[in-house]
Amino acid sequence: MNTKATPTQIGMRELVRNAKKIKEAVARGEEFHVLDHSVPVFKVSAIPPQKVIKYTFEDLMNFRVKTDRTDLSMNVDKIVYGEI
Repeated sequence: MNTKATPTQIGMRELVRNAKKIKEAVARGEEFHVLDHSVPVFKVSAIPPQKVIKYTFEDLMNFRVKTDRTDLSMNVDKIVYGEI
């Protein structure tokens, strides 16, 4: 396994036999092109990290809907789901 910018080509058998090592290499930033009988079939690469937004109870308490409608609380089902 390498640390260069171009993806390493590996066969299906190597992927199966060395899955743990390949997983660790991908976690370090490496990419692999997996070949089946010398034909590229898919790429193994890391998923970009997701930004996690955490809200506190205080954030929810400060949440307010701004509208001029005065009938929201009485007609919430009609507004959200349409005419019933």
